[in-house]
Amino acid sequence: MDLILFFLIIVLVTKVMERIYEKIWYRQVNACVTFEEEEVVEGEGGTITEVLENAKGIPLPSIILKFALDRSIDYLLPENTSKSDFQYRNDCIVAMPYEKITRKFQVTYRKRGYFTISEVQLVASDPLYKNIYIQKITENAAIYVYPGCTKCKEVIPCMERMMGEYLNQRFLYEDPFAFRGIRNYESTDPMKKINWNVSAKTGELMVNQYYDSNHCSISIFLNLESEGMLYYEELQEESIRIARTYLERFLQKGIPIKLITNGMDVVNQTPISIEEGAGCGHLQESLRKLARIQIKQEMPSFLSYLEEANHQKCGMAVLISVSQSEALQEAFEQFIGKEGYGQWIIPVHLSTERRITSTKVEVVYGEVI
Repeated sequence: MDLILFFLIIVLVTKVMERIYEKIWYRQVNACVTFEEEEVVEGEGGTITEVLENAKGIPLPSIILKFALDRSIDYLLPENTSKSDFQYRNDCIVAMPYEKITRKFQVTYRKRGYFTISEVQLVASDPLYKNIYIQKITENAAIYVYPGCTKCKEVIPCMERMMGEYLNQRFLYEDPFAFRGIRNYESTDPMKKINWNVSAKTGELMVNQYYDSNHCSISIFLNLESEGMLYYEELQEESIRIARTYLERFLQKGIPIKLITNGMDVVNQTPISIEEGAGCGHLQESLRKLARIQIKQEMPSFLSYLEEANHQKCGMAVLISVSQSEALQEAFEQFIGKEGYGQWIIPVHLSTERRITSTKVEVVYGEVI
């Protein structure tokens, strides 16, 4: 009889403990997963930090912290991870009373994109390991992985030619009566722009700056449509890298530039648009928008973008497009007009057919290795 009573007391105490533990295990428990960097360039490494804090006097003998990452983010030490549509991590932690545990993991960001951690799950068990408890925590960690610069060797000479054409137009349309300021002499400046009086005072060659009588900027058209039934993700990604290279090169020189693309924003599912601007701040905004382009989905036809841009001609533009359709060629040549200057950069594989023989725009095939 005493043995039965003792057994009943044990069962009752166990049930009470389970009930109490179910109610209080998550109280004063804080957990988060964050990216230590706000932005990186594809191919670079970074750090992901896990923090679990047990701020109460009851231990957590077994708690599993779970979260999902994009498959393109590689752990240097991949234990406790599994891959399917996402990459799932499960870390088992023992948290003693009033203990804060921080773990850091080194990762490599292989691909461009905008990556988030939207939810963290805590999976705990009671001290007797009989019951499982799950708590979901909303997380808002995010990181921008910028596209790298293009490795197509054919692109760099194109940019230099575009720079030369821009400088020629700028000098051609400067208003000599609209004085803007004075700056240091550069090798591309004509002698007639040197301010000899100021140069004599400073001991260095200085030149006058004037406002343009006809504002000139450069437009970048980034077409991410596939041609036919074939889809080469690497060619689309290389198109984005080429756009980044042009943007960075010209914005660092203070040249106003804008980008028009049919790529869709992965955050709000609307077309990406980079308005005209110049300077480092505009470069960061542009890189963030390029990082957020989602290419694995249906996107609007690019012809409508070119037709709309025809109403705001500037005469200088770069078209980056894997597609080589005749309609696209005709629309771009119409945008450039008779006196404008245009470049068409076409990322290709070695086996890609090369069909464009335009004489109105400079066509360059960039081989993607």
